[in-house]
Amino acid sequence: MTKINKKIIKIMGVGALIALLLCIVLKNSFFYHALLELIGIVIAVNMFIIAIRGYRISRHDYFTFLGISYGVVALFDLLHFLSYPQINILADNNFTVASQLWLVARSIEGFALVFSFYFFNQKQVKRFKTVIIYSLISIFLILTIIRWDIFPAVYSETGAMTNFKIIAEILIISAIVTAAGLLVKKRKLFHDYNVKFLFLAMIMTIVAEIFFMKNFKAIDAIHTAGHILKALSFYFIYLSIIRKLTEEVNKLSQAVDQSPSTVVITDVEGKIEYVNPKFTEITGYKYEEVKGANPRILKSGYHSEEFYKDLWNSITAGDEWRDEFYNQKKSGAYYWEDASISPIKDNDGDISHFLKVGEDISDRKEYEKELEEKSQQLKKANDKIIEDLNKAKALHEQFLPTGFPELEEVECATYYQPAKKLGGDFYNILKIDNLLIFYIVDVTGHGLDGAMLNIFIRGTIDSFLLSHAPLNDNQAPSKIMEFILQEFQKQDFPADYFICLAVGVLNLETKELKLNNAGIQIPPIILSKQGELKEIKEADLPISAVINMDKYNFNDQTMYLDPGDTLFLTTDGLIEENNQEQKYGTNRLEKKLRENHYLTPQLLVKEIVNDFYEFSGKKQGKDDITIFSLYNKPEIKLEKSWEIADRLDEFYIAKKECVKLLEEQSQLDSDLQQGILIAFQELVINAIEHGNQFAPNKKVYINLLITDYDLKLTVRDEGSGFDWESALEYEELKLEEGTERGRGIIIANMISDYLTYNQQGNEVQLIKKLN
Repeated sequence: MTKINKKIIKIMGVGALIALLLCIVLKNSFFYHALLELIGIVIAVNMFIIAIRGYRISRHDYFTFLGISYGVVALFDLLHFLSYPQINILADNNFTVASQLWLVARSIEGFALVFSFYFFNQKQVKRFKTVIIYSLISIFLILTIIRWDIFPAVYSETGAMTNFKIIAEILIISAIVTAAGLLVKKRKLFHDYNVKFLFLAMIMTIVAEIFFMKNFKAIDAIHTAGHILKALSFYFIYLSIIRKLTEEVNKLSQAVDQSPSTVVITDVEGKIEYVNPKFTEITGYKYEEVKGANPRILKSGYHSEEFYKDLWNSITAGDEWRDEFYNQKKSGAYYWEDASISPIKDNDGDISHFLKVGEDISDRKEYEKELEEKSQQLKKANDKIIEDLNKAKALHEQFLPTGFPELEEVECATYYQPAKKLGGDFYNILKIDNLLIFYIVDVTGHGLDGAMLNIFIRGTIDSFLLSHAPLNDNQAPSKIMEFILQEFQKQDFPADYFICLAVGVLNLETKELKLNNAGIQIPPIILSKQGELKEIKEADLPISAVINMDKYNFNDQTMYLDPGDTLFLTTDGLIEENNQEQKYGTNRLEKKLRENHYLTPQLLVKEIVNDFYEFSGKKQGKDDITIFSLYNKPEIKLEKSWEIADRLDEFYIAKKECVKLLEEQSQLDSDLQQGILIAFQELVINAIEHGNQFAPNKKVYINLLITDYDLKLTVRDEGSGFDWESALEYEELKLEEGTERGRGIIIANMISDYLTYNQQGNEVQLIKKLN
């Protein structure tokens, strides 16, 4: 049936109803009025029920308020009907009460049509609160009319309208005109059919109110037309509300039907009442096949009975249940479903249905299975790699020297920090007869390949030294380099493997030093006792299989280490470190070397490393870092050691001996002697009082060493140590701050050129430059 046919049928039906009512009025006018009143009341009550019960569906506060308001109008229209003299239930043959109730109903209607716009997309109607407010107002108005008889009269005894009636009708008409204006203004916010129905209802209501402004005598054609228009206006508003509700229901229905998830609704016994098309698409079951059946038709036998029991207990208790099903389709195929089941409750809060929403996750589960299998494979591969790395690391660490040869004439210090778990740098120190052989290596890579290259280098050098024993001065670094190059060329190393290597040979008797550098980026540095730097810049190409043999020309650089001089070697990981796009660089390194030229190799390396930490903000660089320092000890002018118990009398004996020894040193003036003595006293007393805490079984060990260039004082206690770095944060003595031990350290630090503790904090070394 077309839309035009439907409209024609509706018009014919309304016309037939009007004709019927006109026939009735000719026979019985009261029956006509009663019938119209009851039709309007029934329509208004239906609007009220729709507004209350359809609230959760429509969520449209304009129509909700309008429906509730017409429910109140229905109440007063019913009371008006019951007040007719012909019925005589609420009034004793008194048409005044009926007229007053009628006017109240029309006033509420006019108010509702205007005030409903207040809730349009702005405010939320609180249904029960609105009903309560309306109820209180209604009770009050009913009492003023029926009980207290204080409501103004509507008609005079002659049947003429009172001024109150006229003003009220004008206000009602004005309100409805305002509502019609608001409707036109906001018409774009409504559906077209809502605008059409509401506007017709408002126009009919306005016309009806104009008809009702005629003086009351008896039922005539004007009043008849007014009652017909009122009933029709109720009907059009009802159509608007019901159409809006139908629209919302259709939206929900379409959303469910077109949902990409399966939707199943069952009754409280679990019998299926509805399934959406997606359910049919996935399972293969049509709605007719599953209607009245239990969802157990999808059971695959995968889940236990306890699983379904827990499900049922949860949803019947009013809780939502969510988990994964392994179901079977009609075809016998299996699929995974991620589902949630929720109870649906009626207005009384009782469970009336159950809703299941599911999603086919078979592809996801298959992907997860594949991912898990690949993860296990990767884990095994990773475990194998870690195992190999640990073996390589153990080999690398095994080949690193565990200690230095015992040397009297010189002193060595090293530092090694791999960039990764397995580094590519290497170093070694060997003493063979009167020769000290040392080398540092920087190879490509930081992993297993780098470790194997380092092992190759050490093995090759060891092989050279064994094959050329006994060694003599002719065994220069260049010979070692040539032997390594020859052996490297014999191996089948990849073309991208490079070896950067610096080798040195020091004659411990003559202090003649021979150096050869093959690709180490940082030239070896000679740091003199006066703080002057000399770079040995001559270098050869790194060792590589891609460089022709005839390109190499290893030339040794020969020099002598004077007493107090230091040789410093490092790989490029130190100067290449970046922090906020700035490199550590050679300038910073050279500045730090000059500042600390008088320090022993261990302390010099410590200062360089600490400066690197301060620059980078971390204790591991982006590349491997290797440092080697060799120091030619100057002649010792004086060395004295004391071992004293934690008793002050032994301290004073040692102090007197120290005073005598200092006075015998001509290079120490009286002020310097006094300063050293003060530092001696402060450090030793700190060790006795705060280090050993006067423990009778603990001792303090003191060593005083003087050369032509410096004075070194070392004090060690047997205590547990302390936070000495915090005490050294003070650059000057502040008696009001710090502990007593802190003040002693500050005093000693002010006297010395350099003061430091060991890591534990129970050994302090003080250095004072003499030249």
